[in-house]
Parts: sequence; C-alpha cells; structure tokens
Amino acid sequence: MSKKVPVLMGDRGFWAYHAALSVVLLRLVELVEAETDPEWLVQGVPQWRRSAGLPDHALRFPSEWSSEQRDVLISHLSTVRSFLLAGPLMPADLNALHAFADAPPLVTWLGPDPISPLPFVQIIDGMVQLLTDTLPAVADAEAWWYFGVDDGPPRLI
Repeated sequence: MSKKVPVLMGDRGFWAYHAALSVVLLRLVELVEAETDPEWLVQGVPQWRRSAGLPDHALRFPSEWSSEQRDVLISHLSTVRSFLLAGPLMPADLNALHAFADAPPLVTWLGPDPISPLPFVQIIDGMVQLLTDTLPAVADAEAWWYFGVDDGPPRLI
C-alpha cells in the first residue's frame, strides 16, 4: 500500500499523501452530492471515491476541461478548504467521513486531539495550482512535488 499517490492533469502532476488526499476528496464528494452541479462534475464523484478508498489509484483531472469547468471545481475546492480551516478536525469526524462515503479508511485517525488542517489545505492548494497551470516547475525531470505530508511546506522528492 502506497502512502503517496499521483494527482495528475495531462502530463503534469504531484504526489499527495493518500490519507490526507482521501479526506479532501470525500469532503468534495459530500459537497458535490449536496448541491445541484453540472453533470460533467457529478461524473467525477465515482473516481474521487475510488481515489479516496484505494491507496494506489491515481487521481486524474481531465486535461480537456475548459477554464470555466476548472473554475467550478476550484470554487468547490475553496469551499472544502474553508470548511477544513473553520474548526477543529477531530479524529472521530474524519473516521465518520469515510463511513459516510462508503470508502474504507486507509488510516484510523486516533486520539482526542484535533488534527492540523495544514496537510489537507496543502493538497487543495496543489490541486488548484495544477488546475490553473501554476504548479511550480521542477528542474529535475525525475522529481515531483509532494503535498500533504505534514505541517511543513510541500517538498520535492
């Protein structure tokens, strides 16, 4: 089981820590299913569920999406980001999120203390950079950005 999975759009992408990516994706699923969204966006829900529940399943955004389609997803990601930053992220809430989405948790979040939202926010920021084609260039063709590992900044691996 991999701890990192690729998040891709065309031939660009980054690595994301899977446990944190799964929380972002499941919150996104929850949001899209609660609203009346365009069919093209709703069609992404099954893939997001798979990517959240399967540790080696890459997340791929269609490179043929228009800028308007990307903007809709970015708006939803911004809502998820605000939600994650708004209050404490308790382990029990994160475990319940997996049950809601019928996606097996890759980790069981433990303890009574809140979990920092920064790894989740980092992944959302990476997704937005990927969707807007502003992901920082990497000099080494073999290296990729790695988002969501801890409270530190994204790093190259």
